[in-house]
Amino acid sequence: MGSTERRLSSITVNAESEDDGFDDLLSSIGFGRWQAISVVVVLIIAALLPVQMVGMTLIAPPIPFRCYGGSFSTAENQSALTVDDKLREILELGKLNKTEFDERCLPASEQDEDSMWLHQPKNSIITGMKSCPIIEYDSSIFSSSVVSDFHLVCEEFHMQAFYQIMYTVGGALGSAIGGQIGDRFGRRRAVQLGAVLYLGGILAIAFVPLYEVVLMMRVILGFANTSMLVTGWNMVIEGSPATARTLTGMLMGLPFSIFIMLLAGVGYFIRTWQNLLLACSAPVFFLIPLSFIVDESPRWLLQQNRSKEAYAILQKAVRLNKAKIKGDLSTIVDKIAQRNRGKHPDSLVMPASTFATCMNGLHEMMEYFRSPGMRIILIVTPIIWFFQSFVYLGLAINANNFSSNDPFLYVALTGVMDCGSILLSTPATPFLGRRVMIGTELFTGGVLLLVELVVPDEYSWVKWVLVMIGFLLVAGAFQVNFVYAPELFPTLARTRGFAFVNLVGNVGFMCAPLITTNLAKISRWAPGVVFGCSGILISLLVPLLPETNKKPLPENLQDVEDRWRESKFKYKSRATGSENLAYTHDGERDLSSVRNGSF
Repeated sequence: MGSTERRLSSITVNAESEDDGFDDLLSSIGFGRWQAISVVVVLIIAALLPVQMVGMTLIAPPIPFRCYGGSFSTAENQSALTVDDKLREILELGKLNKTEFDERCLPASEQDEDSMWLHQPKNSIITGMKSCPIIEYDSSIFSSSVVSDFHLVCEEFHMQAFYQIMYTVGGALGSAIGGQIGDRFGRRRAVQLGAVLYLGGILAIAFVPLYEVVLMMRVILGFANTSMLVTGWNMVIEGSPATARTLTGMLMGLPFSIFIMLLAGVGYFIRTWQNLLLACSAPVFFLIPLSFIVDESPRWLLQQNRSKEAYAILQKAVRLNKAKIKGDLSTIVDKIAQRNRGKHPDSLVMPASTFATCMNGLHEMMEYFRSPGMRIILIVTPIIWFFQSFVYLGLAINANNFSSNDPFLYVALTGVMDCGSILLSTPATPFLGRRVMIGTELFTGGVLLLVELVVPDEYSWVKWVLVMIGFLLVAGAFQVNFVYAPELFPTLARTRGFAFVNLVGNVGFMCAPLITTNLAKISRWAPGVVFGCSGILISLLVPLLPETNKKPLPENLQDVEDRWRESKFKYKSRATGSENLAYTHDGERDLSSVRNGSF
C-alpha cells in the first residue's frame, strides 16, 4: 500500500479530525489472519448460492413431454374389454402413435374425466390432470427434474416459475428480517441461524415428495441465504481496512462464480435433481461449525456500547495480524467508544415492543429523508438494485430458452463470465471508481443484449458471444455494487440499509422467472428486449450517487451529508475550474473539502 493510498484512507468527510477513528485503527491492524475466518465464512455462504439462485436451469428445467388421453374405456364397459382390446382401440384412434415430444396438452374436446386406464404406455406416468392424464417425458437430457416429478405442465404450467419465485420471496424476508437480526443480535448470530435453517430446508426438499413442501422450504432457503449473505458480508467489510475493502469485497464473489461452473459440471454427471441439490449444498456442513468460531464485528460491538468485548476481539486481531499499534489499544478503543456515544445519542439498542420498534424505524426514515444526500441514496440505490438483479438473474436462468440442447454449456459459460467479471473489475475499480465501473458495464451490457436480437440465427456463435459478454458486464456491475451499496450507508444503518436494497433486489429476482418462463412463451425476443432496455435505463441513474472509492465508511448521518456536500462541491469546482475551499449551508468554511489538490 503506497503513501498516497495511506493518506487517502485517512481522509474523512467530516470537518473534525478522525485520527482516532475506527478506520484508522483498522488500517494499523491491517488485513491478515484475523480476517481469514470471517472471509472463509462468507466464501462458503457465496458457494451455497448458485444451486439455489441459478440452479433452476438444471434442477427445475422444462422437460419435453407428450400427453396421452381420450376416452377408450369407462367404468361402465371396462369389464367387457381386455387390456389388448383397449390398446388396440387406442392405437386405432391414434392416441399412442406419437413419435415426437410435441408438448401438446389435450384440448377440452379430448378430455374425459371418467376415463380409466388399465394399461399405460411404456415410460409414461399417470398424472390425474384432465389435459394430460398420461404423460411421457423426454429423459434424453435430464433423468428427472422438479417439473417432471411434480408434473408442472399443461394446466399446472404456471407453477413452474414459483420454484424460483418462492426462493426470492424468502430472500426478500431475509433482507428485511435478517438485517434486523444482524443489527439487534449481531452479525455472527444471524449467520448461525441462517446456516441451521439452510440445512433443514435442503433435507426437507430432497426427501419430502410434496411440491407444497418444496415451495415452503424454498422460502426458508431464500431467507437463510440472504440473511447470511447480508450480515456476513457486512461482518467482513466492517472488519477490513478502507484500502482493502475493494479487493476483499470483490474477491469474495469468486466462489459464487466457481460454484456456478461446478454446478454445470456436477449437473452434467448427476441428472437427478434431488442428488444434484444435495451434492451442491454440502458446504453447509462446514459453515455451521465455522459460524460458531468466527469473531463478532468489533465495529458493531462498539456501536452497541460493548467496548470490553470489542477490545478483546481487537486485541486478538492485533496479535494474529502481528500489527503494531501506536499508543495503547485500550485507550484508543475507549476514545472511539466515547466518540460514538457523543455522535450517536440515539443508540442502536432497539425497543422491546413491536409498536415502539415500528415507530422508531419510521422516525429514523423521516430523519434520513430530511438529508439531501441520504434521500438520493434511499431513492436511487433501490431502483438500481431492482433492475440489476432482474437482468442478472434473468440472463442466468435463460439457458433453456437460449440453448435448449445444451443448458450445461450455458450455465458453465455464465460461471466463467461471472468469474471473469470479478477478475477484470477488481483491479479496474480502484482506479476508475465505483460509479464509472457500474454505469459503464450496465450500459454496454444492455446495448449488447439488444444487438444480439438482430443477429440472424445462422450466426449462432455471434449470438453466444454477445449474450455472454453482456452477462459478463452485468455481472461485473453487480459485483461492484455489492461493495458499493454498503459503503453508501452509515454504520448505524449499514446492515439495514444493505438489507433494504437487497430486499428490493429480491423483488427484481422475483420478476425474472416470469420473463424467462411466461413471457418467453409468448415471444422469443421479449426477454432480450426487456433485459437490454433495463440495463441501459439504470446506467443513467448511477451518476446521481456519491463516489466511495478509497474513502472511510460513514459512521452517522452527518458523515453522509458531509460526503454529499463534498461530492457536490467537487462537481461544481470541476465545472468552474476553481478549487480550494467550500462552504457549508451556514456559511462556515468546510475544511473537509480541502484535499491539497487530491481532487
